[in-house]
Amino acid sequence: MPADHYHLIRERSAATAEYAAVLLGKTLETRGEYKRYIGWVSDDHILNELLNAYRASGIVKAPALQAIGDRALEEQLVTGYTIRDSRYESNFVDELTITYAHADIRHALQLVALLRSEGIDARVQYEPRTSAFVYLKEWGDPGESEYHEVRQIANGNWIEYAKEYELVFEFRSTADRDRFDGIIRQYAKKNEADQPGLIYGSWWQPLYYANVRPAGDYRLIANNRLSDGRYYLESFSLIGQTDDIAAAYRTDEPGITYASYTFWANAAFYRI
Repeated sequence: MPADHYHLIRERSAATAEYAAVLLGKTLETRGEYKRYIGWVSDDHILNELLNAYRASGIVKAPALQAIGDRALEEQLVTGYTIRDSRYESNFVDELTITYAHADIRHALQLVALLRSEGIDARVQYEPRTSAFVYLKEWGDPGESEYHEVRQIANGNWIEYAKEYELVFEFRSTADRDRFDGIIRQYAKKNEADQPGLIYGSWWQPLYYANVRPAGDYRLIANNRLSDGRYYLESFSLIGQTDDIAAAYRTDEPGITYASYTFWANAAFYRI
């Protein structure tokens, strides 16, 4: 607690708004519910912090959840899922937040530098995740590395578990948040092979999303989520598919819960 608040305790004075905010922040911090982030876009050391976070992370594993997700993949009830660890949740303010997903750390470093060059500042949280999908046998031997693992299934295909991440940005204003879509479409969305002017590893269909709709080209979709308390499995889908996915993820496994909710994803991802 800041020293300049001690007199309020000694004198049993009424709490000021500032003092109440400090107490609330300390309570949330103690409970692990306060904001988590590795730094600000504007920080001199943010690229090192981001690189260190990536190097320290690995493939996230949650066997009980993955068994359910893998069964749904094998039965072609879903096309993929991700696994994340709740200990990395940012707890950012929804109205100011956009989450951006990718796999290559060079892309993340250049994206943060791009936002800085555009005069945008934001808190940055790095959240590791595993992306699981079916790797077809006709694509050849998938091999394994520190970035992905595979498991062969009955029909000869594999399920690949790939190391990915999400960057969660909490912007200083809704105006900055609303510029994000245009920046990505100009500098981080591939529209043609060997397209010049893009940051490294740009995807044909980038993925970024928000719980509160920003300005820009966003579409309402659904998240289908299984949780065991610490870890959670997520599959994104069209809203009309949620009942089928809920049935695919039905389980009697104790301690695992299912929930579905809607959120706003960028249009290029929606059109996949």
